[in-house]
Amino acid sequence: MRKIYYEMMDGCEWVVDADLRDFFGTVHHERLIDMIAEKISDGRVLKLVRLMLEAGYMDKGKKYPTPQGTPQGGVASPLFSNIYLNPFDHAMERKGYRLTRFADDWIVLCKTRVEAERALRDAKMILESLGLILHPEKTRITKIDWGFEFLGYKVKRGNSPANTRNLNR
Repeated sequence: MRKIYYEMMDGCEWVVDADLRDFFGTVHHERLIDMIAEKISDGRVLKLVRLMLEAGYMDKGKKYPTPQGTPQGGVASPLFSNIYLNPFDHAMERKGYRLTRFADDWIVLCKTRVEAERALRDAKMILESLGLILHPEKTRITKIDWGFEFLGYKVKRGNSPANTRNLNR
């Protein structure tokens, strides 16, 4: 939240407030395992990751397979999302955008509406290259004056890290 505050103080008034459509249900297992394998070569660890991803889920006593996606709410899901979205982070950073992301939740703060529109177009292309889609009803460009929510906080001009209230309380 402090990062967002400093970006607002630096003149960033426009926000790309985006949501990924069914992120935890659409992660491609092989792509994720390949990303992990770039850093970890221990086959036992990679096998454990695969078993976690393919564990399936239970509903009304019946087991269903999980050919793609990660276990939403699982202890490893935030880690898996950070690994999977790392190329997105780097691509947006190379383009000069002020991306703030936690797991699959992210925003980009911009100085102009034109920059925000360009950031949204670029983000969409980068995410599509990862097999991900923006949720059209939950993705928007807004202005700090109108406010937005991020990670349970309502952010609006006039707020600072000290007085931004947590909406979940």
